[in-house]
Amino acid sequence: MYHSPKSTHQGAPSKSESDLINLEKEVSTQLHSPETFITQRAKRPRDSSNSNPSEFSDLKDMILRMMSSQSERMDNLEKHILDIKGQTTNIENTNSDIEKSMNHISDQMTCFEAKIAKLEKENKSLSAEIVMAQSRIDTIERSMTKLSIEIRDVPKQSNETKEVLYGMITQLSKTLNIPFNRSDIRDVSRSPSKKEQKLSTVVVEFTNTFMKSQYLNMAKDYNKKNKNNKLNNTHLGLMEPKSPIYIGELLTPAAKKLFYLTRTFVKESHFNYCWTTEGKIFIKENNDGPYFQIKSEDHLLSLKKKPISE
Repeated sequence: MYHSPKSTHQGAPSKSESDLINLEKEVSTQLHSPETFITQRAKRPRDSSNSNPSEFSDLKDMILRMMSSQSERMDNLEKHILDIKGQTTNIENTNSDIEKSMNHISDQMTCFEAKIAKLEKENKSLSAEIVMAQSRIDTIERSMTKLSIEIRDVPKQSNETKEVLYGMITQLSKTLNIPFNRSDIRDVSRSPSKKEQKLSTVVVEFTNTFMKSQYLNMAKDYNKKNKNNKLNNTHLGLMEPKSPIYIGELLTPAAKKLFYLTRTFVKESHFNYCWTTEGKIFIKENNDGPYFQIKSEDHLLSLKKKPISE
């Protein structure tokens, strides 16, 4: 008969194999018994009455602060909206005023344009009348000067009288070999000039156009024949030193200005000749070429842009 081994622990009784089997059955029986099952008790809900009252107070204050801040922000937003509406209204009013002003200015501009157009029309009419008046005045002045010549760059004399001037013309007639009588001259005078000027112009008015033409033609011929001794102050009976004098038609102020511009134009162009006859101005390119009358400054300006045509 076998016996169970002895326990290694001193003082603890050993159990036999049959004891172990019985113990196993007992444990199994207890495990399968309903009474041996462990039941989990449901957790009891937290009693709210036990919560801390200070937590509710803090939460309430926080909510109130949030609501106050939100209300303040809404008030500010509403204020800004009202300001924007006010500014929009002001802008609309300003735009309306600007539009009214622009309409008023537009009406004024239309009125001004009508007045300007009227003034331009009147100005053109007046300009045409002025041109016609100037033409008439120039015609009258030419008729008044058609018997006169001018001797330019004549030295001034101290205590000069009409008799001295008549003596100059008498000496010039001898130089040019022109029969001369005092009755052929209506008047002789020196043109006004500044006191410091030593040379000025002497105007001779004849009694007929024949004498005028004769003096002009003979003076031109004399200079051609005497290129080394052209007309000068000694031919008027004045003392040396010699200084050249120039004889030409007495032109009206308008014709004199136009003649000066024409001479300048001839110097800068391919034309070579420029002269006056009976107060009219003419130019031509060469001896055998045609001549053209210069009637106005506009006419002269047009010649700078295109060739002359008769």
